Amino acid sequence: MSSKEEISCKLFDIRKWIPEFSIDDINQKDLCFRETLIICSKSKPIKDTKPIGGYCVVVESIGPKAWEFLIHVQSSMSIEGHVGGSKLISSATSKLHCLEEKRTEFMYDDGLHEKTIFMGIEDDRYHIKLTRTCPCNKSIETKDLYFSTNSNLISEGANILLMRYLALINYEGTLCFENISIDGDVAKSNYICIPAEHMELDGHFLDVYTIERNICKEDGTFHTIRTYLTPKGRMLRHNWLDVPYILKINPLDDPNIPSKTIRTETPLKDRWKEDIEMFSKYLDVKFAKIAELTEYLADHPEIKQLIADYVQILLVGNQFFNWGNIVPILLKQ
Repeated sequence: MSSKEEISCKLFDIRKWIPEFSIDDINQKDLCFRETLIICSKSKPIKDTKPIGGYCVVVESIGPKAWEFLIHVQSSMSIEGHVGGSKLISSATSKLHCLEEKRTEFMYDDGLHEKTIFMGIEDDRYHIKLTRTCPCNKSIETKDLYFSTNSNLISEGANILLMRYLALINYEGTLCFENISIDGDVAKSNYICIPAEHMELDGHFLDVYTIERNICKEDGTFHTIRTYLTPKGRMLRHNWLDVPYILKINPLDDPNIPSKTIRTETPLKDRWKEDIEMFSKYLDVKFAKIAELTEYLADHPEIKQLIADYVQILLVGNQFFNWGNIVPILLKQ
């Protein structure tokens, strides 16, 4: 028996809940695709689709027989001048067991504030490494979660695979797992799965599969996540009920309209926002650049003072000019 098979014997067997569970060559391909969502504020009207960020998920098959998966999730958003987001890189088996995962959550607020959790398999346990970074401090903590006491642990990357699979088979019922938070705390995680039903969502009438995930932490804190998916496993809406923002499908993508076989060619500059893939890439690059520039300015606080000194010298040197023309004067310098 290989080391991977030995480890699998010590972890959960999802066939306990879904006896016919199997990821074969057909639904394996169905699980692997890229999707993007926009992040919107809940305080705005539901029809106001102006995004405050973007969210991208990519799943690929890897391994010698392509029976393992690589999951990459990245998000970024800007709220009230603060830029933040998350990153996840995870590998998992076709039995939804995590092999290795790294998750990061970050926020720029007078410098970089970041939390990172890494989990990897070591013999009979998951080895956990927690890193917390702020402008004036950095701390590292390690811990071990043994399979004997945490055999039902499912990673966030495997959670993406699980939700897609449940939507594909239209599963009905409740699944019980454990998950680990970004702070390293183990929590109970229950999935309440509701078969696809026809409903209206963001102005579209379509079949929607629903997963309600209830997370209960050791301190009694309770969180609920409600996810709506198409029967093909694509996310339509992802809603943490206790946070002020929501993830939803790009409004430029209509789930009811199949791909057109005949296209009317128009200049790209007039229609690029209608291309969901191009618009999603634009959002990805936009918020990545915002985060990059914010990080650079946080690492080089002297730039702010340099600009202030420059503008002050220009203003003093041009004090007798008409103030209405001060902008053209600045631009000429």
